[in-house]
Amino acid sequence: MSEQGLDFRCDVLKFLIIFVSKSISYRQKNPCLRSIDNAYLGRTPNLSSGENMSQYDLDVIVQKIQDRSPFELKDNNRSRQRVLKIIISKLYRSLDYKNEPRACREKVTQLLLFQGQFGKEEIDDIFKKAVQRSTDYSKEFLEQYPELARELSEGRTGEKKSGEKEVPEEIIYRFQNYA
Repeated sequence: MSEQGLDFRCDVLKFLIIFVSKSISYRQKNPCLRSIDNAYLGRTPNLSSGENMSQYDLDVIVQKIQDRSPFELKDNNRSRQRVLKIIISKLYRSLDYKNEPRACREKVTQLLLFQGQFGKEEIDDIFKKAVQRSTDYSKEFLEQYPELARELSEGRTGEKKSGEKEVPEEIIYRFQNYA
C-alpha cells in the first residue's frame, strides 16, 4: 500500500473518530448521529421505527467514499449539483468548520476526489457559491494573522484611525443544514 493511501486511510479513521467522541445524549437525539453509532457498533437500523437509511445519511456518505461507490444521480445536471451540495454540506458540517473552515474545505475536497465521482471544478463551484466574508475569525485565521490575534486580545480592533489598513475579512462557507 502506498504511503498516500495509508495517510488517506488514517485521515478517514480520524474523520470517523470525531463522531464517536460526541456525547451519547446528543447522539441519541440526532437521527443522523444515531445511524452512525448503529453502523459503528454493527447494528442495523430499525426501519419500522422510522429510522431510514438514505444516500444522504452521513455514515452512508462516508461508506460510499471509502468504497469508492457512486452516489445515485438522476440524468440531469441539476440533480448532480444538488446531490453534490448536500454531500458537501453533510461532510463539511461534520468537521470542525467553525475553527478551521479552509482545512475542512480541503479535507472534503480530498475525500470527494478520492471517491472519484465528482471533479475538482464541480466541488470548487459548490464552495464558491457558499462563500461569505466574516470578521468573526476562526482559530485557523487568527493563526495566519498573529498581529490581528494580538490586537483582538488587547481589544484594539475597534480603533480605526485614518491611514490604517482595513480589518481583514475571513472567507467562510455557509451551507444549509440538511437533516
